[in-house]
Amino acid sequence: MRSGDPATLVPMDPDTARAIADIMAVAGPWARFGHKAEDLARTLSRTTATTRCWCLKAGAETAGAMVIEEGWLIGSYLKSLAILPEFQSQGLGRLALEAMERDAREHGARNLWVCVSTFNARALTFYEAFGFARIGILEGLLAEGLDEVLMRKQLAPAPKPPPG
Repeated sequence: MRSGDPATLVPMDPDTARAIADIMAVAGPWARFGHKAEDLARTLSRTTATTRCWCLKAGAETAGAMVIEEGWLIGSYLKSLAILPEFQSQGLGRLALEAMERDAREHGARNLWVCVSTFNARALTFYEAFGFARIGILEGLLAEGLDEVLMRKQLAPAPKPPPG
């Protein structure tokens, strides 16, 4: 990381969600789909019994957001991962995925899931490097003429403790 400070995940608060959403609404795939900042802010801060919303911090600085839906097809679904532009390519996305995987394993999940737009080659490469495999194409899922790739990372079952 740029500053050498540790990266951490903290629960998302509404003000931080709104600040991140304002950036997302004009960047990357969110802008291409025309997502509105207020809708993104709601998604980034809507924690429920099965949805966890996290703020990624680089030291004291806000670096991104991650939303995970738990219990999705015997695993965890990465609903959104956004690393702010000035923090990209510093390993923060990998750290976020490692935290997601660790949590999923601790809760007995067998899979990690994510959908990635076919036009988002950088994201597809990123997830494949982390061990996700392409499962199939979801045609026109979010918008007519734009397809999503469903990706899965199978988690090996936790080793059984030795008898006795």
